[in-house]
Amino acid sequence: MMNNPIQSKPASEDDEFYLTWGRETIKKNIELVQSVLIQMITLNTALLGANIIFLKPGAISSYWQSASLAGFFLALAVAFVGILPHESLVSTISPEQIKSHKVAALKKKRRFMWFSAILTLSGLLILAIGVINA
Repeated sequence: MMNNPIQSKPASEDDEFYLTWGRETIKKNIELVQSVLIQMITLNTALLGANIIFLKPGAISSYWQSASLAGFFLALAVAFVGILPHESLVSTISPEQIKSHKVAALKKKRRFMWFSAILTLSGLLILAIGVINA
């Protein structure tokens, strides 16, 4: 019994794009994690500084301060979870799998981004209401 050769077609421009993108993503993960860690340090420093300002008695009631800090903390936690890599098993020789993985990762990260933004805005709104009511 003789094996028949497998017929193939050249990779399309779209296939080449996703194959290259998939390989580049693997190489850039360390840089991304480093960048995120630097941004987390900056964000935490800013939140701590803002919290110190409102520790002054009479600036805001503890109820409003606690509620706003909860909003900021949840926003920070959601952002942190959102920056974690989107992991799935993807064949680096399958443009369709790479594309599907990238689309899913972007969709997931956008959800975390918007949820974090809403929580941050909620924390700011609660803080503003607390300052007005003080």
